Amino acid sequence: MKKCLIAVVSLCLAALFAAETDNVVFYDTILASVNGKPIVLSEVVMESQFAESKLFATLSGDELENAIVAQRRKVTDQIINRILIQKEFKVDEYKIDNQVVESALDDWAAGLNCSNRVELQRWAHRNRTSIPEMRRQVLERLIEQYILYRQFAITVNATPKDIYEYYQAHMVEFSRPERIKLRIMMLAANRNDYKEIVPEIRRRLAENPAQFAELTATYSDGPFRRVSDPGFIERTDLREIFAAALGEQPQVGRVYGPVITPEGTYFLYPEELIAAEEPPLADLQETIKERIESEARAKALNEYIEKLRAKAIIRYY
Repeated sequence: MKKCLIAVVSLCLAALFAAETDNVVFYDTILASVNGKPIVLSEVVMESQFAESKLFATLSGDELENAIVAQRRKVTDQIINRILIQKEFKVDEYKIDNQVVESALDDWAAGLNCSNRVELQRWAHRNRTSIPEMRRQVLERLIEQYILYRQFAITVNATPKDIYEYYQAHMVEFSRPERIKLRIMMLAANRNDYKEIVPEIRRRLAENPAQFAELTATYSDGPFRRVSDPGFIERTDLREIFAAALGEQPQVGRVYGPVITPEGTYFLYPEELIAAEEPPLADLQETIKERIESEARAKALNEYIEKLRAKAIIRYY
């Protein structure tokens, strides 16, 4: 499985560093199967790409490739688990209003930089899928959430002593370093118009930094073109070359770059900064209680899934 994924990732990285086309052949690659049902790269990438965009912001070289392999294996296993869970329960009992499905599909489209269904249709075509197939996947995920909520709702009566001991044991996790929401545009060195597009993008960003997101959705290579909201990244986790470009006190709304690397040129746009936090125990009571319950629920779910996997025929390719 790992050798296959590494080969696939190498192909994916080559394609991600090039301009998008409508003919991406590696999306048909089968990564695994469960009870004869294939799991292909396209559905894995669709669920994995948000996490992958963060990996590109924090890693490079072999570390990046290995991290993407691990991330896609994780998503592959999540899809396998979803298939097994839905097979085990009578999914017809779970009636989900069509409006809920369409709303979830709209949220997914927004995360792909698609402002309407026409743009979503184009994205789906480029990625060898379709809106009906994406709608099916949304419905499956919603059903999975309903099943898990009904079957694995666990209430833990955490005492003040339990909460205090949990806080002491996980204090580092609750202390958060400075975080940054960083939009990233990448112009791959192997694109045909590389020499022309870099100065052109630099000029346009200098004229109007606020169009960074729009230009990224149009011109960027890599995963950044497909993820509209990159989320927050701890500044200590950023690639060293990005951290150096931003400096000690990056300014929100300012463009940084060009940042030149072997794979291409990057432009960076800090969208929001959150200062380092060390919240007191009094502010974490409910959060810790929810964590304790979530961990108990996850433990019960993992034990249940292991039983399902033991009875299934699972193959990795």
